[in-house]
Amino acid sequence: MDIIFYMKVLGEITNYFVLFATAVNFHVFFAPFLKNKKIKYITNSLFTIISMVSYAYSENFSARITYGTIMILTCFLMSAFERQNVKQKVYLCICFYVMRFLVAGIMAELSFYTRDLPVVTKILQQSVLADVIYITIDKILYVLLFSFLFYFGIRLFHKTYRNKYEDLTRNELIFLCIPQLAIMFVSNIVSKYFNLFSEGISNGSIKENIPADGYRFLFYLTAYVMQLIMVVTYQKMKDDQNERHQTDVLATQIQQMKKHLEQVELLYKEAQSLRHDMGNHIQIMEHLISDEKNKDAVEYLARLKEQQQSITPVIKTGNPVTDIILQEKMRDAESRKIEFSCNYHYPSQNNIDVFDMSIILSNLLDNCLEAVNGEKPWICVASEQVKDIYILSVSNAFTGNLELNTDTGLPVSSKGAGHGMGLHNITRVVKQYGGDVVFEQKRNQVLISVVFPSQP
Repeated sequence: MDIIFYMKVLGEITNYFVLFATAVNFHVFFAPFLKNKKIKYITNSLFTIISMVSYAYSENFSARITYGTIMILTCFLMSAFERQNVKQKVYLCICFYVMRFLVAGIMAELSFYTRDLPVVTKILQQSVLADVIYITIDKILYVLLFSFLFYFGIRLFHKTYRNKYEDLTRNELIFLCIPQLAIMFVSNIVSKYFNLFSEGISNGSIKENIPADGYRFLFYLTAYVMQLIMVVTYQKMKDDQNERHQTDVLATQIQQMKKHLEQVELLYKEAQSLRHDMGNHIQIMEHLISDEKNKDAVEYLARLKEQQQSITPVIKTGNPVTDIILQEKMRDAESRKIEFSCNYHYPSQNNIDVFDMSIILSNLLDNCLEAVNGEKPWICVASEQVKDIYILSVSNAFTGNLELNTDTGLPVSSKGAGHGMGLHNITRVVKQYGGDVVFEQKRNQVLISVVFPSQP
């Protein structure tokens, strides 16, 4: 058996397996960020075909140039078909490109170390068969470990990078890409060093093999880890920003709650005043009727009725605070020519705090008022007590597709980053009661169900 020929054939097979593993990891890496399934398969097919064809028909195959060209084409294609989150797509393409070569660099350095082990040298000196067995095992382990490191890095990236449906700002893009570009430039310098060494070996000016170098290995390993650390840092910044924004939203809601309570107090005082003056009103009516001033009596009664209606809520839920909230939202809906129907009753046996319920109702209805569309827009609020379970349902007309964030289960805000905090506040409050929030789309409507179990 010609060992040189065998090594060449096995090397070609290994390279094709590495190309295939890269294509699979490409699909895994971009799949959570692309909403259109067709685009996922088109970009993955494009990546696979171009990389395979370029390697098969190019005499001087340059992985860096080929993958760089593919990533540029892929970025343009993804941005053309999905024009949302363009800056995020640019960052993802750069990140995948750099991660691929960092993994390859780690594997190259490990192969240098294993090659120089005394036990390996002893094996290779035994026989041609021993050489064939060792080289075969070495190539299989190379492909498996390469695939594992690549996939492991991608999974950690996905777990850390939670804002998959939010675009980056310009400053965030620069913050994340500068380290990536620095790594890419340095790894390119190391690659040129290898090329010079290889040329020296091929022309006979250098007699020894490329030596293993701990500093090179540490560079690739540190850069590999730094990629993930940068994402962790970015995500921490986003979480802090969202937390501050959520705190601001909650502070605003507390102010609104105070306003609702003030309105309830005002209505209560007006009702007290009306009851206090009721004796005087009755006396005046008696005098008007006894003096046969029927017309004046009717006018006075109409004014009294109007005053009584002004302090009597149109919507009666069993709690004055939720009465005020629903009346405000109903007036807001009517001003926008949105049909508003309400069959809501405040829970009497689930020990739900009125402040928490006001947060839930306000946020749900604000979200509906923002999202409702169609020729005849409508919003419906209803509640139901099923044994120990209290169910609040809010639905609205909606034409389109409801997009849910796979990580949070909440709808993706059409306004992008920094929005949708009201929905997070709803889930936060509901979870305190051991409940759940479910979003679903039924034909041309979106239904939000909030389920509260009984409280001990």
